[in-house]
Amino acid sequence: MSKKYVFIDWNDTDPGYGIDKPGYQPQDASPYGVEIVAHMPLVDPIPMIVPDKPWEATRVGCYSTVIKVGDEYRMWYDGIGPGIKLCYATSKDGLKWEKPSLGIVEFEGSYDNNILFNNDVKNIVDEGWCVIYQENAPESERFKMVFTRVFYAEDGSHSVWIMGAVSEDGLHWSEIGKLFRGGDTQTSFAYDEKRKKYVIITKAQDPENIVRRTIIMVESDDFKSFSEPVYLLHGSPNDPPDTDYYTSAYHIWKDAENAHLLFPARFHRTADFTEVELLVSRDLSTWNKPSNGKVVIGPEQTFRKSNYADIGVIEDGNGNWIHVFSSYKRGHHDGGNGKEEGSGLYRLVFREDGYTSLHAKSHGCITTLPRPRAKGLKINADIGTAGYIKIAATDPVSNIAHDGFDFDDCTLEAIDCNSYEVRWKKPLSEIPEDIGYRFKIKMFRADLYSYTLDDYDDAIDENFRVPYVVG
Repeated sequence: MSKKYVFIDWNDTDPGYGIDKPGYQPQDASPYGVEIVAHMPLVDPIPMIVPDKPWEATRVGCYSTVIKVGDEYRMWYDGIGPGIKLCYATSKDGLKWEKPSLGIVEFEGSYDNNILFNNDVKNIVDEGWCVIYQENAPESERFKMVFTRVFYAEDGSHSVWIMGAVSEDGLHWSEIGKLFRGGDTQTSFAYDEKRKKYVIITKAQDPENIVRRTIIMVESDDFKSFSEPVYLLHGSPNDPPDTDYYTSAYHIWKDAENAHLLFPARFHRTADFTEVELLVSRDLSTWNKPSNGKVVIGPEQTFRKSNYADIGVIEDGNGNWIHVFSSYKRGHHDGGNGKEEGSGLYRLVFREDGYTSLHAKSHGCITTLPRPRAKGLKINADIGTAGYIKIAATDPVSNIAHDGFDFDDCTLEAIDCNSYEVRWKKPLSEIPEDIGYRFKIKMFRADLYSYTLDDYDDAIDENFRVPYVVG
């Protein structure tokens, strides 16, 4: 097993104390010269999926899910015009996609299409489907789905519910009914393996307290009974008063220790456009914006007014993580019945773990909290010209390097590598278990995206989980 640490806050960093105070150990654990920064992705201008079928006459919709099952990527996406349909596509590499003929739903007298659901029920509108795959679930429920259903009454009123469905193959679905009331647009859906919880994050509105649209979360142990909603995110005083949060695009950071991502779409009502930002969290409760106002996707990046991050990650085999986003030229409420220019599903290309990093523009240093016993250490880093990263394994209390594990015992070349094995004069496993260690990391002109402990022992003594400065 491995344990990967990423930099989304300072929770794993010893704050030190900063002054020489009687009764305390030497104060050289205090960090300096580093910051946590967000990295913007490459926005690919060439779409992967375009509306090239009659049942996608207006556009491919705002919402999609990508999952890898076996050696194949699968995509569930909206096709719009006329009506809203759930469509299906497959890919071997996550780049070139095919729309198979499924023979499931009739469209204009033919079953030769890739449609899974078609909105042809009076007074009901479905949209925003999101799918997960659980290999170890009962065979008939390996695929699970949530989606938004709007019920319209004869008097013009309506109610919105999040619905659930299960499937054996991801193509033929059985509804399990209403999960909870609320939601709108695409609902993010995931299973948190560490916490053994189904997580649903969706849009909501509380007119009595929060006029603007906001984002809520519910959880479940069994995909049947869900908790009361918790408000995660809504417009802050720093946001213009005419902004709402729409889609959330929630992701669990792959293999990372307690790291969660949101790519929410902010809708600007007056200007009628949407843009996407990045938020990060340790606990699904407190969310931070490491991008400091930078927009991940917006009109300046795409030259289109409607932009939404979708759900799922594609690994291209070249050290990149690809997120799908949907985009079209018209504004959110500037739609029509005609074909929408630029409509398609596009790629956002991040490096592996490349959402945020520990960045040192000049000389910098941090000391981590005590780490679990492990056999090795790997880092994902980009070291600039004449830059360096040096790592020492130190005593948890004195912060003095163990013998054979000082900075001079660690050799790291100037690299840009997603998985670089750190070596000292001795193997990491030789540090006595009853003593333990921290990592002291010195950097110059470098970005550290993550570090990973290989073959770790999670039974670390709790006495080593305290900060460096003790009284």
